[in-house]
Amino acid sequence: MNRVRDAFGFGSRFKAVHMFKDDLDMMARLVLLHPFKETGGNLFGLWTDEQEPVVHIVLGPAIGCTRTGVSFYQSIPYLERVGGIVTQEYQLCHIGEWHSHHRLSLSVPSSGDSSTVIRNFPRGTCGFLLIIANILPNGNVTLLPYFYKEGQTSYEKGEIKPLHGRSPFLNVEKIWRNIHQDEDMSSTANEQWTREANERNGDEGGPAVYMFEEDRKMIEGLLCERSSGKINGEGALLGLWTTHRQPVLHIVLKPAEKVKEKGTEGLSKEYLPLQDIGRYVLSDHPLENANEATPQQGSSIYDDFPYGGVLIAVYPKANGEVGLTAYIYHRGEDTGHQSCHVTFLHGPKIFHEKQTTDVKVIGSKMAEGSDLIDFSSP
Repeated sequence: MNRVRDAFGFGSRFKAVHMFKDDLDMMARLVLLHPFKETGGNLFGLWTDEQEPVVHIVLGPAIGCTRTGVSFYQSIPYLERVGGIVTQEYQLCHIGEWHSHHRLSLSVPSSGDSSTVIRNFPRGTCGFLLIIANILPNGNVTLLPYFYKEGQTSYEKGEIKPLHGRSPFLNVEKIWRNIHQDEDMSSTANEQWTREANERNGDEGGPAVYMFEEDRKMIEGLLCERSSGKINGEGALLGLWTTHRQPVLHIVLKPAEKVKEKGTEGLSKEYLPLQDIGRYVLSDHPLENANEATPQQGSSIYDDFPYGGVLIAVYPKANGEVGLTAYIYHRGEDTGHQSCHVTFLHGPKIFHEKQTTDVKVIGSKMAEGSDLIDFSSP
């Protein structure tokens, strides 16, 4: 009975994808060639009795592909040529795709990724596999598989079970030759991330938290003060949301000194256009799982920000730099959160504030004409 149920797509949840170790190593090398841009490719294989995918052919990017900091598009002629050989002559199936989110701190499919898969879902199939690659602060590459089923609007997360060695399909000279013909092994490692950050608009490439460069520098300095024990580990984030429900942080308040923590006052009336929409947390040590907020942190955000809030983890990296990872908690979604990247705004700040040791705001300035923020209710 269970086998029959599996055949019609009613089986157990997705658990694992089986992939050859050589293919996994190749994908990691390709990701590191583009540390500030997305790259990717296609997955061809078959399915087990339990509907677990077995990947036999992994295609990387080809000459003619398109990369930006938030998107990757494969060369269609390359995909059609190689895909035609392995599907028509060897009955392998185009079971999925893979791409990188490089250093975006977004280890899950973005909203754009999911909408694309769901819109173009191959009807009547077992499912569709999407593998997301990320570059960790220590330089290692993670590969995380996600599975979509027909009729579902969300994905299931699984694990990769490595198969020893190399796919036997690569021993077929015709397959090997066509894969390596027009492969793109170029590198964009010397290009600067700031060029790509300025290309972002809307929610393309996943959710983002927008923060002024001036505030980023301030937070990095606070992390050094935190190690001395002179300040608390949390500060308030003031701002508003875009029409795509992405937060724009206009004021980042410093934590109060420990002796002044009690009896602090809130915002002055001059800040009525802004809202208290979240907090940042200073960590004394590197975070092993920076892309995962703790349940305690999530519960606290939901309690304090029932209409949605932002949490930013600030932590030292192994290379001496400061890491910032953001999480967005949406209204009514008390079972999860979105891990997202922080995009820095280089223009002059709209609001400015001064603080006494009791965190009372005593001065402000507001510029006119900002079209980044949405004053309407969500």
